[in-house]
Amino acid sequence: MNLETLQAEQAEWSARNFGPHEAWQPLLGMIEEVGELAHAHLATDNLLPRAALYAAHLAVYCGKIAHHVLKAHQGIRGAASEHGEGALDGAARLHMVLWGEVEASGKADEIRRRIAEIRNTDGDGPVLKRQTMAEREDALADVTVYAADYATSSGFNYGKTVAYVWAKVKQRDWAKDKALGVTATAAPQATR
Repeated sequence: MNLETLQAEQAEWSARNFGPHEAWQPLLGMIEEVGELAHAHLATDNLLPRAALYAAHLAVYCGKIAHHVLKAHQGIRGAASEHGEGALDGAARLHMVLWGEVEASGKADEIRRRIAEIRNTDGDGPVLKRQTMAEREDALADVTVYAADYATSSGFNYGKTVAYVWAKVKQRDWAKDKALGVTATAAPQATR
């Protein structure tokens, strides 16, 4: 699938379904999907090295939080109150995984001290340096490159997979059906 064509089609579809929006919304969508990928991977391969296992679980719960925040903002797939509860559940599970790793490390006191130091020097949270547009573009391209590498390592064709999924996604009409994104007339099914 040609990436320029995909981007043009996706821009039209997104504008029709969600109207104008800022880049943080598709960023949350990417976080959500990485969480889904991590969940799917863990379902078939949970023999990862310990640090990778924790990172994958963190991605699952960050993805869950991103899903609920994004869907609540878009007004789709359930009521805002349901999404609020889902985001809180994801945050609680994220905390459990993080704190479980902290406790297992035997360095809980050291980590508590470091958290206090960060709060004392940075206020409410970490000070993030301003990213240039070029750095954002580079990071996004790296995501695409890693996705292609994951596809290769998993034995599937990245281009065909993207084309297949896009053919399904572009049939959704969230403006007409806030719950499922489907219309009364069935759309042609994508084929692999």
